[in-house]
Amino acid sequence: MGGALFALAVQAPADLTPWQIEAEHARGHNDQPLPTRQGADSAWIISDKAASDGRAVLLASNGGSVGQVLPGSFRPGVYTVGIRARGEAYQGWPTVELRLDGRRVGAVTVTNGEYALQTLANVSLRPGQRLDIVFVNDAYDGAQDRDRNAVLDQLALTPLQDAAPPAGRTPGDVLDVKSFGAKGDGVTDDSAVLARIGNAGGKDIYFPPGTYVIGRPVRLDGLKHQTIYGSNATLRASDDFQAGDALGMLTLTNAQDLTVRDLTIVGRARYDVAPFDQRADGLHVEDSRDVHVRGLNVQRTHSVGISADGSDGVVIEDSTVSGAYANGIGTGNSNNVKILRNTVTGLGDPGSGNYKEPPGLGIFGWGGKNFLAEGNVLRNITNTATKTEGIANTTYRGNTIDGFGKDGIKIMPRPGYSTSVAGAVVEGNTIRNRHPWAADGTSYILFHSVQGGRVAGNKIESTYRPGHFYEEDAVRVNTFSKGPPSRDIVIEGNEIVGTRRGVRLEADGTVFRGNTVRGQDPWARSGLIVSANGVSVANNTFDGPVIGVLLDSGVARTRVENNRFANNSGSGVYADNDNSDTTVGGNSFGVGVAQRVVGRVNGCRSNEC
Repeated sequence: MGGALFALAVQAPADLTPWQIEAEHARGHNDQPLPTRQGADSAWIISDKAASDGRAVLLASNGGSVGQVLPGSFRPGVYTVGIRARGEAYQGWPTVELRLDGRRVGAVTVTNGEYALQTLANVSLRPGQRLDIVFVNDAYDGAQDRDRNAVLDQLALTPLQDAAPPAGRTPGDVLDVKSFGAKGDGVTDDSAVLARIGNAGGKDIYFPPGTYVIGRPVRLDGLKHQTIYGSNATLRASDDFQAGDALGMLTLTNAQDLTVRDLTIVGRARYDVAPFDQRADGLHVEDSRDVHVRGLNVQRTHSVGISADGSDGVVIEDSTVSGAYANGIGTGNSNNVKILRNTVTGLGDPGSGNYKEPPGLGIFGWGGKNFLAEGNVLRNITNTATKTEGIANTTYRGNTIDGFGKDGIKIMPRPGYSTSVAGAVVEGNTIRNRHPWAADGTSYILFHSVQGGRVAGNKIESTYRPGHFYEEDAVRVNTFSKGPPSRDIVIEGNEIVGTRRGVRLEADGTVFRGNTVRGQDPWARSGLIVSANGVSVANNTFDGPVIGVLLDSGVARTRVENNRFANNSGSGVYADNDNSDTTVGGNSFGVGVAQRVVGRVNGCRSNEC
């Protein structure tokens, strides 16, 4: 469908003035201008004297859209999102949806023939997120006067409110850091003043608008039942920032029931120094409990953007991390961690910069138990997009990964600490656009020595480009180093499109059911490679790979039943590698299957394989 990105017409207002973003400033696919020729796409620019600048965007068919990726300078907060639009009715008025990172968060039916402001939703926004206005109920009957359209003039983002003290607190319960002596003038080093705050005497800590220069880490210890928050406030590392014993520009230790929200932290990455040789995170939480981080915008840190070590009950949500040299978000030896609805943008191709070491991961957790990453967006990650090491009960749910250089989602033991990991769930994620930036990358989803796990409802899309032949599996389940083999794994309901190999199973007793694997010869080689015993393959679709299901040498007791095969230029099932006790039955073989079954199998007679 035709889509475009708004271009911001103004800088972020210092007050509550709305942003006015002109729709016709949009750009289309591959950063090309939105077309002006009628019918060139599902959305195009039109001349309209009634529009604010004499031009508007016509959303002409379902999926026609305009959008905006919020830049790094965007101030996080809660905004009312509205549009200045008019409708062209036919058998009803047009409806448009507001989508935030692809998720529907609001809608409005445009019931006016002249331009008017329409409110879509109140939404928490932060840099790096994408807003789309999408036409969803087109109607057309072959004539110009029988055509339902939406015409969009402007997108308006209105801040709902400036920062306020937490509920139940009065101004007397709040320590204003400027009243305490911080300048926030973008010049003066405020780190010594901020470090003297200590536990603020139990008061909440407020950063008024300003830029607070940090020359060395600021440690605040023992905060309990408090909130640290800001209003258009930035903590920025000085040009001569010196790392210290505290690991973050803002380091919080021994905290309990603490909220940190609505701050921008800008680090100073030195690419000539390895990121962990001189540790300098943005926000670091240590030896703490029930810390809630929300609405942070962390940029260009030398090490990790937001980190937590030795803590319990940390929640990191609705924040943005961009350009971290090591990892975007990281946790170590922590329990009951939740990482929710964040956007992490990495440094991309390591060949594009002069790095002492290649940049790192998007989200990384090691040690502890109970780790949830849900609703996050990870883009342009140089290394693995996200992984956990040695964390029992890890869940990845509803994340979007778009651009990574090694593996997409990886769950594994912690080298030197454990040999296996239990309880892994990867469900409802979208993973696409793998690059060959790391020579040892293998998979979009990878389980190493996982004892009990499920991979369900994910969508995996390869972005193969001619000439870029590198190995990859959509899903791979195997054994890590000297650990035990993975076991008790269910893989179901996934959609896999265009990967070099679909799924590689090296875990006995795996259940593989209800999946769709599509590809195209010669790039897509195998839909499923079975390298373990007792695997059940049922009710799947294998359309396009050279071989639908390939059994490795010596694999036994495989059941391949009730699957659909099509366009397999090699064979539907290849079981000619000393594969004893293989059962094949109830499958259907459509067009383009050169050989249905190769090898001696049980239950397959004539056309009943």
